[in-house]
Amino acid sequence: AILFMIDQPYLSLSLFSLTACLTLLFCGDFTPFIPVLLLVMLPLNDLDVFNTVWPYVILAPAICSLIFHFFLYPVEKFRLGKLFVPFCLITVALLLGGVGSIWTKNYVKNLIMALSAGPLLLLIYLLFLNYVRPPKNFNLKRYFFLLLSLIGACVILEYSWRNALLEAGLKYKTAFGLGWGNVNTAAALFLIFIPCCWYLIISDDNFIFNLLLLVVLYSSLLIIDSQMTRGITLLFTPGFMIIAYLNATKKTKEKLKVIYFLIIIVCLFAVCYFVTINGGIKNLFATIVDMVLHDARDELIYRAFEEFAKYPIFGVGHGFEDLDLLCGTNMVVMFNFHCIFAHLLATTGIVGLLAYGYYYYKRYRILMGRYTVANIFMTLSFTMLQIYSFVDAIEFAIMPLMMYLTIFLVIAELLNRKEETPLPLIKKVA
Repeated sequence: AILFMIDQPYLSLSLFSLTACLTLLFCGDFTPFIPVLLLVMLPLNDLDVFNTVWPYVILAPAICSLIFHFFLYPVEKFRLGKLFVPFCLITVALLLGGVGSIWTKNYVKNLIMALSAGPLLLLIYLLFLNYVRPPKNFNLKRYFFLLLSLIGACVILEYSWRNALLEAGLKYKTAFGLGWGNVNTAAALFLIFIPCCWYLIISDDNFIFNLLLLVVLYSSLLIIDSQMTRGITLLFTPGFMIIAYLNATKKTKEKLKVIYFLIIIVCLFAVCYFVTINGGIKNLFATIVDMVLHDARDELIYRAFEEFAKYPIFGVGHGFEDLDLLCGTNMVVMFNFHCIFAHLLATTGIVGLLAYGYYYYKRYRILMGRYTVANIFMTLSFTMLQIYSFVDAIEFAIMPLMMYLTIFLVIAELLNRKEETPLPLIKKVA
């Protein structure tokens, strides 16, 4: 967050490269490398820095250290994991996307997306699945959830700093950009961070620790509400109710009753704030109705079905020359069809739907492999993100969102091999 504020991208990349070299060369476990990789993009105010050669020069030692790591610390048995076949099928579907419907010159765009959403994520999945090898007494679950909660705090600080500069007119021409992503990307990341905070709250009785987590939790909620990221705001409501019920079934010490009282107060404050910034209850409902009836995504979805009708097998591909679509009364530029179903239907056709359908199936098989507290919160996070993808095709926001989710799945798959006491609620059901 500090590097983001001082806006020094080359310093940020240099520190990342140095830390990556140290962890990869002197540690046979990828566990210390997880925060290094997850934090690599967050200090960057502008991704245009990658249009020059210097970032690649700076990152070259880290890549070399990664290669040396494989020779210095080989694995006894290389596992392909449960998502190897789904990722291969996704790669094939993306590579075939647009075959027979786009010009050769536009296929390069399709190839870049195919390699990013397929082999790149598969590589991240395989590396972390095989090289995350913590000691037997190491609490990987708590380490990972705490790490994501801390990253959530960093995003909150960066967002607040960006807004302060925006208000002062010192930087950022638009309220939508955030350097490494936009407000929708940040809000989607909060759907990962929020369940992690909740899990740590119910699994730890330390009062001060829980208060700090609540600050992160409700700062995230207020940011989501204040930016009118309506899809995520609506998703958080049922998600919060589920989490509150899980907390109620968990036996806690007397001090934590104060936590629950604070939760109620902060929630009421958040609701009042959300209603107030929209001009009261009447104007709030009018705004929601207007967004539903006159949303620019409608035109995109209609267009997606039209393209699918022309090319039902392989779709039009991500190299489709009209994919930078202009829509809406204000001529808003959309860079994809902004609905995962419509996007897959139009760009990859039936082949892509089948490939991603199998990927989603295997993904939830991993998350629900064991009925544990951690898996329930992970599943809740993925479910909210999956629903949100129907208004924003987040599966193709490769960096940093899909990288986070891929590592998330790796941790879930590793945790499923360990014993954990389930919730009382799960015991009754079983």
